[in-house]
Amino acid sequence: MTCTISIQRHGGQGPNAHSDAFSPQDNVTLYAKVTFGGDKIVNKLVVFEVDNANGTKETLLQNYTDSNGIATVMFRIPMTDNLTDSSIFGWWLATAQADVDNVAVNDTMAFQVGWKVQVTSVTANFPGSNLFYLKYSDIMNFTATVTTISEQPTNVLVSIDAYDASSYPIGEVAMFENVSATRNNINGPGGTTPGVFTYTVTMPIPDWARVGTERVVGYTLTALPAKGGVPLGPESTPTATAGLFTIKASP
Repeated sequence: MTCTISIQRHGGQGPNAHSDAFSPQDNVTLYAKVTFGGDKIVNKLVVFEVDNANGTKETLLQNYTDSNGIATVMFRIPMTDNLTDSSIFGWWLATAQADVDNVAVNDTMAFQVGWKVQVTSVTANFPGSNLFYLKYSDIMNFTATVTTISEQPTNVLVSIDAYDASSYPIGEVAMFENVSATRNNINGPGGTTPGVFTYTVTMPIPDWARVGTERVVGYTLTALPAKGGVPLGPESTPTATAGLFTIKASP
């Protein structure tokens, strides 16, 4: 006879299999099934250790198995004042341990914590050999790069918004897209390849646009805020090579 314990959560079924990703402040529910020879074990105390992305213990949790032989615990991913905290962003590890007839059994499950979907960059595609748009003759053209660590398909609203040098909004495109990461044939950290998607959009230049150095920003949301949507990740950050562009007056 063999005794087993298996952690389950968002695809983590099976010994040492990794789960899908979570974002900061997400609720995480862990399930551990304890069996002996394939038969469930009821009222068995199971302890869970959760280690953060730095490999240090974040918390301990424990519970008894229910009538199905499953112990359930819950915690929420913390978020500090530091948006790049190395203990939060990265791969976490959950370990479940129980004693069955004086035999210690355990299972581990890794899961990634980060922004599930975000626009990582928006770049301008200038016409010809120019490094600018002409106000009254060109159409703005941008390519947005969207990255996701979620293996579950996500229907995400991608919004690309442009602003001129005086902060007037000068263009926007919002579209729903389905994105997902790829689950590899290995478990634990490294078992997920982020999904990278690119979308090209165009916008006319309105006559109120001021010439100068402009910026374009990408957002990911569940829906538009007026319809109850919330962000899935931070906005893209304009830099000298992405997100900043120039509009000049036509000659």
